[in-house]
Amino acid sequence: MKKILFYFILLISISEINGQSSQNLNEKAKVLSNQQGGLFELTGVSNIIDSDSESYWAYEQANSLIRTIELDGNNYEKDLSKIYSSYSLIFYGMSYTRAIKSLSRGDNYSLEELSRTILDYEDNKAISKYELSKKEMGAIYGMINFYKVSRMPRYSDMNDVYNRYNTAMEEIYKHYSENEAYKIASLQNKKLFYKTFVNFIIDLYFVNNQDTEETIINKYFKNLTLKGETLDKIPNDYNKILNLSDKEYFDYLVSTSQIQKEMIQLLTTEIKKLAD
Repeated sequence: MKKILFYFILLISISEINGQSSQNLNEKAKVLSNQQGGLFELTGVSNIIDSDSESYWAYEQANSLIRTIELDGNNYEKDLSKIYSSYSLIFYGMSYTRAIKSLSRGDNYSLEELSRTILDYEDNKAISKYELSKKEMGAIYGMINFYKVSRMPRYSDMNDVYNRYNTAMEEIYKHYSENEAYKIASLQNKKLFYKTFVNFIIDLYFVNNQDTEETIINKYFKNLTLKGETLDKIPNDYNKILNLSDKEYFDYLVSTSQIQKEMIQLLTTEIKKLAD
């Protein structure tokens, strides 16, 4: 009788574990699908920003990596690493000609600095959660570097925000276990992505819509603001983040990945208008 009871309890436990794992896999798959879709859209228009042969090499490398993302969620962290490497390659490509011009102007910049923005991906190398957080930060910095070589006025503010988040992330990993730190950093970094990426959208929108009616502009910015407000619902308090259930945590990740995809769609729309 005791044996039957023991196996019954064990069966329930296994079912719960498998159910939770399946749920997590489903959410992970959604995150990866959103990211992959957004990246494919971005590589589809990146040549409008920079069409140097070196840029095309970077876009092709990114596309090759994006195609290998497995959407079942079984290799989630490995595929996130591919995503961050892809972002870095795309923004390296879009920054290349601007970097050359920056050098010709005598700016305090070098091709070595540009090359450092590429985040390598090694298929046979395991990646720690700390390294994954650093890689996500590095992908975001590649976007900021684009502003640097473009001499965009928002660069300094964007870089200051990035440095604050980067310092905070390092402190998180000092004071929490790696799993806890990753849970916190992985949500905080999504807010940094928004604060960085929204600058691209705003700047290009104003370039393309100088004579647009104010009511239309206000509607456009309301849409952007609503995306930011969705991200604001993610707790800033670290203890609250650590107390999130797996479902709550992954629901936030799915929501933020959808927002990132939508933001890329807004950007690609404006980039296409530049070509017109």
